[in-house]
Amino acid sequence: MKPVPGAAKSHALNLGGPASRPAMIRKQSLPAPTSPIPQAMNKSFAERIALMNAMYKLPAHAAPTIPDDVASRLKKFKATLADEVDEIDEIVALADLLGDVIVYCRSEALKYGLPLEAVLDLIMDSNESKLGADGNPIYDANGKFLKGPNYWKPEPKIKELLQSSGKL
Repeated sequence: MKPVPGAAKSHALNLGGPASRPAMIRKQSLPAPTSPIPQAMNKSFAERIALMNAMYKLPAHAAPTIPDDVASRLKKFKATLADEVDEIDEIVALADLLGDVIVYCRSEALKYGLPLEAVLDLIMDSNESKLGADGNPIYDANGKFLKGPNYWKPEPKIKELLQSSGKL
């Protein structure tokens, strides 16, 4: 892995290494690991992910890093996700898949040293800036959601966040 130069890029998928297949794409049932996870039940989601990564000996970085083969990893994840989506036949399977994706993404953010919750806050703020001056969504004639007059892109603020926290 190499440090992220310049602008922040949220490339946070890792399809290699000891946990190369995230829980969402494993087909067999695995026995519950003996670990400190039961005592983690009172911890935050991010803390629980950190414990899980430590238990599975997955990397955790304090500064942003991306793998050299990020494009290949993203393509593999996309293909796997497409296969999983094709197998959804009930709401429980959908809930499980969406939950697994969130867990996987949070774990990847930790591996690559990204403060995901703060990044998500900035992205949500940017999404809310797309509203019209009256605070309502703007749609075109085809029903497409348009950007309002106060819209701003999140990437510059994400870069600023990473720089101000000493992450870049």
